[in-house]
Amino acid sequence: MSALTENEIYEQLLDSMLSYAGGKGLDTSEGSVSFDLLAPAALAMTALYLRIEEAQAESFADTASLENLIRRAAERGVEYRAALPPQVEITLTSGTLDMNAGRSERSFSLGGLKFYASEQTDEDKYILTCETGCAIGSAAQEPPVFLGSDPTVVVSSSVRVISAGRDDETKEELRSRYFASVKSAAFAGNRAAYTELALGVPGVGGCKAERADMNNDGCNVMLTVISDEYGVPSQSVIDAVGAAVNETLPICHVCAVRAVTTEPITVSARIVKQTGAETAAVRASVTEKINELMRRLGEIWAEQGAATLRSSEVFTAILSAEEVLDVFSVTVKRGGQTINSSIFDGVSVPVLGTLTLTEASE
Repeated sequence: MSALTENEIYEQLLDSMLSYAGGKGLDTSEGSVSFDLLAPAALAMTALYLRIEEAQAESFADTASLENLIRRAAERGVEYRAALPPQVEITLTSGTLDMNAGRSERSFSLGGLKFYASEQTDEDKYILTCETGCAIGSAAQEPPVFLGSDPTVVVSSSVRVISAGRDDETKEELRSRYFASVKSAAFAGNRAAYTELALGVPGVGGCKAERADMNNDGCNVMLTVISDEYGVPSQSVIDAVGAAVNETLPICHVCAVRAVTTEPITVSARIVKQTGAETAAVRASVTEKINELMRRLGEIWAEQGAATLRSSEVFTAILSAEEVLDVFSVTVKRGGQTINSSIFDGVSVPVLGTLTLTEASE
C-alpha cells in the first residue's frame, strides 16, 4: 500500500500530466485550458488509485476489514464468533414466576444488564437469560433486582453463573484465529481439530487435547475443558463437547472429555493497611485482586495449556489493593509446600483457598 495521502497522490498525478503537456508547448498555468482539463482527470484517477489500494488491502488477511476477514476465514472453516447471551441461575426466597407471562413480568436487572426468566429448574430456582449477547463480567457479582409487578417475588442476592456469555469477536481476535489455523491446520483427529470443535461449544473457554492410554484411561484421546469463566465448566458443557466431538471422531479414536479441576492456594501476608481502612474492606479488596490474578492464570491455561503462578505476582496483586498501603511479606503454598513459582500444566488451575492477613505497623 502507498504511504501517500490522497492530496499527495493527486498532486503527483497532476504534476506528471501538466509536465507532459508543458513539454508539448501548451500553457499549463493554473486557470489555463490545459490545467482545467487535466485537474478533473487527476482527481478521478486519484479516486481510482485509492479504490485499488483499498481492494489490495481487503485481499490480504492481515489488512482486511472485519467483513471481508469473516469471509476469508470462512474459506478455512474458521467461523466468526458472534456474541452469546450469558445465563445465570437465581433462587427465589418467596413468590413464584409465571413462566407463561410476558417477559416484562419475569424480568430482572443484574449489574446494568437485563435478564428474563427462560426456564424453571426447581420449585424456587430459575434460569435467567440476558436479552443481549455479551460477556457477563462483573455483573455476576451484583444482586439481581426483580423488575416485574408481583410484590410477593423476592430474590436471593446470590446467583450462579451457568454461562458467562461472550462479546462479539473483535477483528484482531478473528485474525489471530485465522493465522493460527494456517500455521496449525485442523484435520480429522489432530489436536487442532479437537480444540476447534470444543471451542465452538458455548461455555467453553479453552481445551487441551492430549494422547491417552487406552488401558489406563479407557480412551486414546483426552480433552480437558475449562469454562468461559476460566474455572470448572458445568456437566452440561462437558456433555455438549462430548456430543460435538463424537459426531466427527475418526476411526479408532476413542475420546473422553473431562472438566479442569481447581487447586486451592494458601496465601499469607503481612501488610500495612491504609489509614482508616476497615479490616473487612481490606480483606475483601485483597481477595478481589488475588482472584483477578487467578482468573488471568486461567486465561493463560486456556490459551497455552499451562500457567505459572509466581509468589511475586501475588505480592503485586496484594499491593495493588486500594486499602493496602504496603506489603512486608507474602507466603504462597501449594499442597502445603511453600512455592516461589509453580507450573499448572496438568488438569488443574489455581484458585484462592485460605487467605491469612496479618496487620503490621509501618
